[in-house]
Amino acid sequence: MKNLVLRQHLSLLLSLAAQFSVTLPGSAEPLRVPALILDGQTHQAPELDGVLDDACWQAATPASDLRQVFPREGATPADATEVRFAHDHQHLYIAIRCDDREPGRITARELQRDSFSGESFPADDFVQIVIDPFGRQRDGFLFAVNPLGAMTDGRIENSTTTVVEWDGIWDARARHDARGWTAEMKIPFSTLSFDPGRDSWGVNIQRLIRRREEMIRWAQPTQSRDGDWLTDIGRLDGMTQLDQGLGLEFKPYTVLRHTDNKTDGSTTELRGGFDASWLITPALTATITVNTDFAEAEADVRQVNLSRFPLFFPEKRDFFLRDAPYFSFPTNTSLLTPFFSRNIGRSAAGAPVDILAGAKFTGRAGPYTLGILDVQQDGHDGLPDKNLLVARVTRELSEEITLGMLLTHGDPYQAGDNTLFGGDLTWRTARFFGDKNLYTTLWGLGSDDDQSGRDAAFGWSAGYSNAPWDIFSTASQIGDDFDPALGFLERQGVREYLLDAVYRYEINSSWLRSFNIRVAPYLITDLDDRLESAKHVLPGLRWELESGEEIAFWLNHKEEQLFEPFDIRPGNLIEPGDYKFNSVEGEYIGAPSRMLAPSAGFEIGDFYNGQLHSFWTQIDFRPSPHVFAGIGYEQYGVQLPGGDFTSRFLTARLNLALSPRLSWNTLAQYDNESDTFGVNSRIRWTVRPGTDIYFIVNQGYAVQDKRRLKYVQSEAALKAGVTWRF
Repeated sequence: MKNLVLRQHLSLLLSLAAQFSVTLPGSAEPLRVPALILDGQTHQAPELDGVLDDACWQAATPASDLRQVFPREGATPADATEVRFAHDHQHLYIAIRCDDREPGRITARELQRDSFSGESFPADDFVQIVIDPFGRQRDGFLFAVNPLGAMTDGRIENSTTTVVEWDGIWDARARHDARGWTAEMKIPFSTLSFDPGRDSWGVNIQRLIRRREEMIRWAQPTQSRDGDWLTDIGRLDGMTQLDQGLGLEFKPYTVLRHTDNKTDGSTTELRGGFDASWLITPALTATITVNTDFAEAEADVRQVNLSRFPLFFPEKRDFFLRDAPYFSFPTNTSLLTPFFSRNIGRSAAGAPVDILAGAKFTGRAGPYTLGILDVQQDGHDGLPDKNLLVARVTRELSEEITLGMLLTHGDPYQAGDNTLFGGDLTWRTARFFGDKNLYTTLWGLGSDDDQSGRDAAFGWSAGYSNAPWDIFSTASQIGDDFDPALGFLERQGVREYLLDAVYRYEINSSWLRSFNIRVAPYLITDLDDRLESAKHVLPGLRWELESGEEIAFWLNHKEEQLFEPFDIRPGNLIEPGDYKFNSVEGEYIGAPSRMLAPSAGFEIGDFYNGQLHSFWTQIDFRPSPHVFAGIGYEQYGVQLPGGDFTSRFLTARLNLALSPRLSWNTLAQYDNESDTFGVNSRIRWTVRPGTDIYFIVNQGYAVQDKRRLKYVQSEAALKAGVTWRF
């Protein structure tokens, strides 16, 4: 019966795609800009200094017809922007000219690389370039620079989502002048995957002038699309005679680590390893890793858990983040991630486990996109060495329809084996009813575990993002014994239903930019359709000010039905029953472009058969581009018949940047539940693109008598890595 229903859904999806994905007669041709070919004789490669006085830039044709996205869609920008492209055999060069009638008011507060948070530089002016080397409108790259020459990059997956954890090897410089600011980018073709048979790439340009919150864009300057969307963007012509060399990359590293533990004593070790990759074709890469080390990975930010389910912590290790888009599977639910790389190289308690060796195969071949990862993990906690495998393949059935499959094998936490297999079908179009954006996905997964046996999960999701509406909906089912051993699973034996709809009123007055109304009903039932959890946002109100600040309030109606006792804290038991409770939430988000940017939020209301009073505050201080300081505090006060408790979290950050290539970042955290205080401090020096030196210190303390710190453990590591390309 399930197979019949799934076939019916697939047939309906394909028929809808055929019916509504039609190109209208007279559709506008895409914007185009030619790239100047640098032959070394007529035209020489520019010097990378941020000054646009090279002869090649005078000869290159600019892309200049940018239009406003915000505040007024389609309006003429207040200041002109020009972007030029050129390339030789090995590099793509980009020249950016940003005029500004008030150059003394240009906003530039960030020197560190990868400050992406919602947008490329949340506190600064910037220009971002989106590149689609395959012209398939599905996968691409994002490169951004601010007026100080700080860089941000990312990989774009599924046409609209940027994975900002990706770090490519490239370089940029920027300068201020009397007209505004200028920048130059230099991107090696060995950093990019591309189709050598195409001489025209997809490209788009977006600029943000922070003090006016004015966003302008070259192609598709509409509020219904974000700047990293790849659908129907412009064209960069003349991309011929490109060379990636032999396609070989060798990245050796060495790390000296000293660990001191109050209980186990101290140890010192010197170890080394390497990553090596080969570009089989300009679009296919094979990589091997030996003695993989993650010393430079950032520390996790602590979270409070007031639920009976596990928390999700994001992956932060570069080896797994580098090609993450190739392994993503579109369940579009927070309950299930079928492949979660954080399960590799960690014990069940979160301790590091050595990865002895691994191999990756990623890229594209014709209509296929491939991602294969095989890792040999060291034995730990009484478990033997484990071989862990994940394989993801997608095939383009048409310009808008993609069919995919996923396979994982291995269980990192148990002696037995686990296998997961599944498939997905996605239709993504920008021509729904002519010119509307729509995507919808069907997916199904099955697991086979030595202990729990076989079971399945399946679901559907859809998104409609067209101003003034932004609508997302999903429905899914997860079986009682479904077990993705290499994935993340919040709960089993449930059905999930969500509708999230936002309507945006564009005001564009002297102080108020927009007003949003949000409605979001959310239900989780068991497989017998008995309600387990519900959270309905009815309604949510948000005001976005011209200054960049935001103010929001929303009402929550929640319901939790417990079929067994819930021990929310040791000795504090919530008995089985049907609990209905309401709360109100609010938040104020400060404008990050200001030197001092405070933010705060709260939730007050019922909580099961008691009360919840929570609040958080964050103060960010940017006195100069070289210094960022932030302090945050969260408090959750819970009153229940079984007893009261208060959870407190304190976080402090100090980021120092001497230049875009030398930074020192420190994160300190305390929480009263573990009564521990931890410090993670990391110095990163990029000697040149691809060559980095890290010095990392981690220290842990137990808090005694609410005031004294007792030393528990520390770790210091010096890591150096270099990249050689041939």
